[in-house]
Amino acid sequence: MRDLLAHTHGLRDHWELLRIGRGQGLRWHVTMTDALDVVTRQRELDHAPGVDYMYSATGYTLAAIIVRRVSGQPPRAFMEQRIFAPLGMSRTQLQDAYDLVLPGRAISYVRGTDRAWRWMMPDHDVVGPTGVVSTVGDLLRWQANFDRPIVGDSSLLAELQGDHRLPNGARTGYGLGLFVAQYRGTPFITHGGDEIGYHAAVRRFPAFGLAVAVLCNSNDADAGELLAGIADVLLAGELAPPETPPAARVAVPAARLAGYAGVYADPLGIPLVLTLRGDSLVLGAGRGTLLLAQTDRRFRRADGRTEYEFRPDGSVLAHRPSYPFTVAYTRRAAARPAAAALREYAGRYLSEELGSAYTVAAVDTVLTMQTRWGAPHRLRPVYRDYFDAADPIRFTRDARGVVDGFLMQGPRMRNLRFRRAAPPHQERP
Repeated sequence: MRDLLAHTHGLRDHWELLRIGRGQGLRWHVTMTDALDVVTRQRELDHAPGVDYMYSATGYTLAAIIVRRVSGQPPRAFMEQRIFAPLGMSRTQLQDAYDLVLPGRAISYVRGTDRAWRWMMPDHDVVGPTGVVSTVGDLLRWQANFDRPIVGDSSLLAELQGDHRLPNGARTGYGLGLFVAQYRGTPFITHGGDEIGYHAAVRRFPAFGLAVAVLCNSNDADAGELLAGIADVLLAGELAPPETPPAARVAVPAARLAGYAGVYADPLGIPLVLTLRGDSLVLGAGRGTLLLAQTDRRFRRADGRTEYEFRPDGSVLAHRPSYPFTVAYTRRAAARPAAAALREYAGRYLSEELGSAYTVAAVDTVLTMQTRWGAPHRLRPVYRDYFDAADPIRFTRDARGVVDGFLMQGPRMRNLRFRRAAPPHQERP
């Protein structure tokens, strides 16, 4: 249970699995049964429970199912009886049916590429990681419970706000359902949520007895940015000066910068692409993100989010100052496969865990991937057997060196396996 609530369980995110396997997402009608079905079909974990952190909605969906089975109550009734009513949150409830009528509910609006507004409401019955409909006032009643507990006691609430530590000593920046972070030198407890055009964020500054809640109902609103602006006003003079992006401190010879440019990969095979643009190093292809030199071997993104250190052995260490992990990337040879080399990837690929198939086709010098519900999209070569796309994939080979499948990566899943189907004359009945 602790691993489910701390996102250290290793189970893949069911939203990702449904989107990849069936074309389902937040705009499709998805039930708790759909979510449970796709999770129970999985045969591998992203990592062993408790040893790593990856945000995944699956943990809280399973927690809601456990609540139902243990209490004998639907989660909506359980939440009303045990949390909402005792805290006086009279305008809050769990929407466990997409067609449930909620008086006074704000409609979610989305602005399209044509700049026209359209309404877009969630069409699912999933609760646990989502489904709470509330107001700013009620969310502040929930926040007040951390200072003057009515539901739970001080020890339980402290545990929810703890910074989880992994076996290797690294901290995840997450407790049980809450992020632990700092803003302008001041600790705060927070969580946000996004669903189609809905955006929510709550943030509490324990040192100042201040809690702020923001709710938005349009896709171009940024609840987190609005919340930070409110804190800047209410805590003016109390916070440290805003951080400014670092300035370049040294000039690095062009020859050395050219030596740093190239393709690297982390232990999971996920690439880091660095290119040379004029006399600057850029993260990614095209315009990319500018890297500013702090020394001749250490660089930092212009927004200050990540630092990169080039080591004598040719590897790169990536470190995010606000995040406890350091990731090592090793150099790979950039891929520029000819048409004949692309043809060895063509074929039909199956996932028993999803019950779905993808078709990979080689047309001239382009490799494409297609499912039965969407148009083909291009796979862009990065290094040998690795291609970038909406969901990057790395092809695998058998002992003879023949392509036998691929592993798909996503923001909330790792190494989802697809096997290559045999040619028709080799398929078993």
